[in-house]
Amino acid sequence: MKDTTAIVTGASRGFGRAIAAALVGAGARVVGVARDRAALDATADALGERFEPYAADVRDFALPGQLFDAYRPRLVVLNAGARPLPRALQQLTWEAFSSAWETDVRQAFAWNREALIAPLEPGSTVISVSSRASLSGSPLSGGYAGAKAAVRFVAGYAADESTRAGLGIRFLSLLPDLTGETGLGGAAVDAYARRLGIDAAEFVRRRGPEQLSPEQVGAAVLDWPAARARTAGRTRSPPRPSNSWDDAGDIFSYARSIRGYHELMHGTLQGSLLDVADEISIGSLGSSVQRVELTEGAWLDVRPHWITGADELFAQLVERVPWRAERRRMYDRTVDVPRLLCSYREADLLPEAALDLARARLNEHYRAELGEEFSSVGLCLYRDGRDSVAWHGDTFGRGRTEDTMVAILSLGAPRTLALRPRGGGAVRRHEVGHGDLLVMGGSCQRTWEHAVPKTARPVGPRISAQFRPRGVG
Repeated sequence: MKDTTAIVTGASRGFGRAIAAALVGAGARVVGVARDRAALDATADALGERFEPYAADVRDFALPGQLFDAYRPRLVVLNAGARPLPRALQQLTWEAFSSAWETDVRQAFAWNREALIAPLEPGSTVISVSSRASLSGSPLSGGYAGAKAAVRFVAGYAADESTRAGLGIRFLSLLPDLTGETGLGGAAVDAYARRLGIDAAEFVRRRGPEQLSPEQVGAAVLDWPAARARTAGRTRSPPRPSNSWDDAGDIFSYARSIRGYHELMHGTLQGSLLDVADEISIGSLGSSVQRVELTEGAWLDVRPHWITGADELFAQLVERVPWRAERRRMYDRTVDVPRLLCSYREADLLPEAALDLARARLNEHYRAELGEEFSSVGLCLYRDGRDSVAWHGDTFGRGRTEDTMVAILSLGAPRTLALRPRGGGAVRRHEVGHGDLLVMGGSCQRTWEHAVPKTARPVGPRISAQFRPRGVG
């Protein structure tokens, strides 16, 4: 960060001031933006000559362009935000409820948009400060949680547009947990403590031994490249149910355990206090796809690391998909299918917009060769190494008699996809990693079989998203 120019909004207090202090300490020149000139001057006195105060309103649509032209920053941290009124829904006016939308979301829209239009130099980074509330809600903060979710989405949209245009600008989100060590967080802690009939100290104690500090947030901004490398692909396995999935109650019970797993997984990724995550973005195909010719007109395409922000997509699918268990007749008995499932037909709303974009990218790349489009999406959740899929080809429908394609996006723990010629032959094994794309094409479904074998190795959960043309299954 030495001699890098950074712009930090909301830099006069709380997280913004701590982020500015961390950057100055690392040798960066920081332009700190806030409306309160006196508070900015106090921050400048504390941080020294590398901090330049700039009094302005981040809601001004002209401001980001003016600052980008004047300072050409390599790092932009969007931390400014409205302080929500900590009251229950029925106690709020619309103006109070929507205050975060008018500040936090407006800022995210204006500044991320301008970073694309200017554009910032390749290699630049824009970090939008969202909140863990964007994942779970915040019932005493009005529209705050929804606004912070919108901030994350805007950053994700910008990341995708940067990829599409080849701008080389990275757009990230920072999701700090609730803490009483800032003015905004302290008010929320007090409100939730009153709601529970306890004091603030007891509320903090119940949340765990550690409380997020502004200094940790500042350190996270400096540390995000290393944090991403440390946490790539790290997941915890969700609990396996002990029941036989005979009724809806069992399924709802496991859905609740999946939600609990989602919280545990975020603990792994963020050291229990915060999350520095790439927003979800779909990579290009084209020359990045590696084709492996098999036999009898079958082939396999592989595109490693197709998804950026795969951790986030995995977490969203675990949370949002209505996973179900199935039982199937096998010979003289009925057995559990060793994985959880969910299917989406062509007209169904997919659980995450990234899957729509992935399908569109697949159609752009493969439409001419396939002669039609991918339509349906099937999802499988492999909970651990005991979950598997046996040798088979997708030969229901047209796949039995026609050449076709099945595209598989893999998220989570790496697992082996094995292939062998139908009728026997040497087995080929491909380890499919977190965010990888694999496409089986040509005669593959008719002339070859594939499987995901069980493994005794300790492996975490994996989600497989399968994209198929109409009439193939």
